[in-house]
Amino acid sequence: YAHWEAGAAQAGAAQSAPAGAAQTGAAQTGAGPFGAPAGGKKPFPAWAIVLIVVAVLLPIGGMFAAILIPAVVFSGQQARAEESAVKEGVHSIQIVVQSWAVDHDNVYPPASHVNQVTMSDSIDFWPTNPYTGAPMIQGTGPGDFGYEVGPDGRSFRLVGYGEDGNVVIATGTDVGSSI
Repeated sequence: YAHWEAGAAQAGAAQSAPAGAAQTGAAQTGAGPFGAPAGGKKPFPAWAIVLIVVAVLLPIGGMFAAILIPAVVFSGQQARAEESAVKEGVHSIQIVVQSWAVDHDNVYPPASHVNQVTMSDSIDFWPTNPYTGAPMIQGTGPGDFGYEVGPDGRSFRLVGYGEDGNVVIATGTDVGSSI
C-alpha cells in the first residue's frame, strides 16, 4: 500500500507544480525530448534543406558544364579546321595547276585533267576532303573544289566549298567568273 501512495504522491506533485516550473521525465506531458512536440520530430530547418540541395546540385551542374562546354568549343574549332583544310587543299591544287601551265607554254590544264589520277606526276600527295576523308574531287559538295579554265587556256578559276556548300576560298587568274 505504501508503494501506491508514493506513486500517487509523485503524480500529485507533478500536477501541483506551478505553471512556469520546468517538468522532467515521465511527468512532462505534451513534450518530447529537446522540447520537440510529443509524438513527432522537430521540423528540419529550411537553411539545412537549401544547403543540402545546393551541395547536391552544384557538383551535378559542374559535371554538365565540364562535358558540354568543351563539346561546344570543340565543334567550333572542328568547323574552322575543316575549312582550313579545304583552303589548304585548294592552294595545293592551285600550285599544281600553275606548275602544269609553266611546263605547257603558260596554258592551264583543261578541267578534265585536274584530278588525282591525271595530276599524279605533278603532285606527291593529292589533298584530302576533310568531310569525307576521300581525295578532293571536282564538285560543289562540302570539301569539293571547282575548277574552270578560260576559253584561251590562259586563265583559270579555282574555288573550295565548305560544310554548308558555300565558297570558302576562290583563287586563280580569273576570280570574277563563276563555276
